[in-house]
Amino acid sequence: MSTSMYNRNTELRNVHTNDLYNLAVILDDENYWQILMEIIPQKINNQTFGTKEDLEKIASGASYERKYNNDHIRLVENAIRRPGETRLCSEILFDEWGSSGRTNERPTLGVLLHLLVQSKLYRAADFVAELLNEPKPSRPADGSAAEFEFEVDVFKDIQEAVNDTRFYPNTEDLQENVNNDINNDYYIYVKPSETTTQITQISEIIKVAAETKSAATAIKSITTTNCQQK
Repeated sequence: MSTSMYNRNTELRNVHTNDLYNLAVILDDENYWQILMEIIPQKINNQTFGTKEDLEKIASGASYERKYNNDHIRLVENAIRRPGETRLCSEILFDEWGSSGRTNERPTLGVLLHLLVQSKLYRAADFVAELLNEPKPSRPADGSAAEFEFEVDVFKDIQEAVNDTRFYPNTEDLQENVNNDINNDYYIYVKPSETTTQITQISEIIKVAAETKSAATAIKSITTTNCQQK
């Protein structure tokens, strides 16, 4: 691994502006910054934070003194509406939180990483881990937080189906569309009265193909159905 310019003791306020912006973009998506803001403890010792006791307290949702409440969240939301304000919500949070407290009380990248993992904000946690040149934090094996992996074979099947010219309309089909005064941007002519029936059939084909994990079958069946509905 290459050497990182940061470590877990790097204070949040000393992180490069561009890196904080990129992190803010992730956290501003779907207002994830609010989840982070809601669990920040009132008191943090950045030299010891991250103990099993600290993390279990946050993970369990146990009652502990939090630094911010709903009023603070509304203040941030109102701040970005001020004329001339160009910061994202997360950037405002970083500016406020990063400069609050004494030396051992201010947030560091290590503290931030712990809180992101406990909040299950794994995409942001992965970004911080990358800044630290550390492995990505462990995720649950299943559920919405589990890391998603694409099945390469499925995409290979899709590509083969798309490239299979047997399922494309021939010259006669295209000419018939022209004769029927159909928009030439569309390959297949569908009569208005048949539209609902065709959509239902296509939906059923997709459903069956998804259950059997055969994406290629779905595409081929849809194309064949389209050609037969003229």
